[in-house]
Amino acid sequence: MTSSHITLVFNLLAAAGWKSIVVMAIAALATTLLRSRSAAARHFVWTLAFAALLILPLLSFTLPALYLPVEMTNQAAIFKTVATPQPATTFTPAVKGAKPQASPAPASRMPDARRWIVLLWALGVAGVLLKTAVAWIKLAAVRRNATPAATPVELARSLGIHRSIEVRETHDRQMPFAFGLLKPAVLMPSASVRWDDERRQVVLLHELAHVQRGDLETHLLARVALAFYWWNPLAWFAWRQFLNERERAADDLVLASGTLPSGYARHLLEIARTMHSAPATAIAIARPSQLEARIRAILDAGINRGTPGRIAAGAAALASICLLVPLAALRAQAPAAPTTQADIDATIRTAQSQKSPELLDSAAKAATSQSKPEIARKLLDASVDVRRQSFGERSPSYAIGLRNLADFNRRNGNVPEAESLYSQAAGLLAGQPESAPALTGLGLCALSSRDSEKAAGYFAQAQAADPERAGMPLTWLAVTQNQNAGDETEKLFMQALALEAPGSADYAATSELYARFLRRHNRDDEGAAVLERARQTRRALGSKPAMSAGVHRAGKGVTMPGLLSKVEPQYSEEARLAKYEGTAVVYAEIGVDGVPHNIQIVSGVGFGLDDKAIEAVNQWRFKPGMFEGQPVTVQANIEINWRLL
Repeated sequence: MTSSHITLVFNLLAAAGWKSIVVMAIAALATTLLRSRSAAARHFVWTLAFAALLILPLLSFTLPALYLPVEMTNQAAIFKTVATPQPATTFTPAVKGAKPQASPAPASRMPDARRWIVLLWALGVAGVLLKTAVAWIKLAAVRRNATPAATPVELARSLGIHRSIEVRETHDRQMPFAFGLLKPAVLMPSASVRWDDERRQVVLLHELAHVQRGDLETHLLARVALAFYWWNPLAWFAWRQFLNERERAADDLVLASGTLPSGYARHLLEIARTMHSAPATAIAIARPSQLEARIRAILDAGINRGTPGRIAAGAAALASICLLVPLAALRAQAPAAPTTQADIDATIRTAQSQKSPELLDSAAKAATSQSKPEIARKLLDASVDVRRQSFGERSPSYAIGLRNLADFNRRNGNVPEAESLYSQAAGLLAGQPESAPALTGLGLCALSSRDSEKAAGYFAQAQAADPERAGMPLTWLAVTQNQNAGDETEKLFMQALALEAPGSADYAATSELYARFLRRHNRDDEGAAVLERARQTRRALGSKPAMSAGVHRAGKGVTMPGLLSKVEPQYSEEARLAKYEGTAVVYAEIGVDGVPHNIQIVSGVGFGLDDKAIEAVNQWRFKPGMFEGQPVTVQANIEINWRLL
């Protein structure tokens, strides 16, 4: 098995692990709330839980991903820098057949811990399944060698069983048990011919009750689920509860037939005392470990002994599905950018299996922020392929994938390819509101080519495609006319602000550009008021970063990291076109190696500048902070002021 396969299996096991804990915990809570209801109702809940454990991986493969939100917390020390427009850099995608200019870094080996965990899990599954299979083979041999006996047709019919149930006799001290799926049978000891009629009847009733309830099938289902989750203590707890409630539910059916509780309890005690125990695969009448609780329940006249009706069972199954589907779709936070080919392959396989192009888009964004455009391009190409294979070439999802790839190309200077991809996306979504972002992208490409008239046409089309969310197209339309004084440009800014939600990032960006427009036309007081509203919005939009464990703050004996070298952030093409100015705050954890880790935007500015800020900070190097003479990881805020020359 390759490293990418190991990674994929390990990730699936990790996801299945915490989800199985959630399922078992919900089932335990549900059965606790149902303690006043019948044993049959509680057994049904445990059966649904084991079925859910088997279905979860399948649903995780087929459902779109739903990611957990990131928890935010506080940060510390501040560095400042001023970024000014620099000559744009371009990224040229690799051409098939071309020789690489430099050898890629060798792929790192998969951590041994993951290999051992996957191997240990596989051995455990094999062990439990092998034990189950061996027990099944032995029971099949016992049945095959047993002597046919009289079939209790009337007893079976009294329980609503209309198919043929075989009864066979084994050796003298074999515990009575039911066995078989397609052709179930009840195995009785040969000594049962010497039992009185009452004992023989209650034993047959109990085993027939298992057949009537479908316990032979659900027993095997739960056993297989237990094999896959053998390492989870909650699964073994659930297994014991499942067995206990099943036997009590069968007891309730026997008592409902008119059997006296005291006589039934006496027969069970005698059978448990004189008979050999049966294998775990068999559904035996009296296991000593369960007997005490069962006897108490049998003799308790106040216990509910009903069975769930079809409506109640259907409602419980529906509720389980409603809980299971979002749980299966739920993923941990999207992973960081893959760094090796094996990691890239594993990420792509995971996205394909889960039909989750968003996973690839998120990883591509991380790769972009870490100055790895080649990896980002591979991931975005794979995202387009996943969208095409999963949803079709005419689907909105496929068009969104093309648009994302176009955004990447435009931001990396490949305007011709970006134009082609935007055109394809806009064509697929023609006449739909979803076409507006692609049309806006075409307008930005035209602006990059200094074709303001063509750009204005695309922005106008974007506005017409989605009039309710036309704030940014109108803002860009105003930018294209910003050289001209007059009411028309101001009207466009006002229309954009009216459409954008107050407090949103788009509202802040439009306000900042509008403030600059006002200042340029000698309306400083109005511009200052608009700019202050924009800054208040930016502050409100700011977030607290997710801090890693073991990170220090400067002060109280912890020295601040010292900046050794930095790469100045570049203006994005969007910000350059908009002639935008603003301030971004970036959170980073300066490790003992002097390298920034866990880089996040605390207060962003938009227009593609946030990605440029992270990309630059990722290349900064520091002298690490110290505590008691030892280097430690220290929090830092990096303030980047974007200013025009």
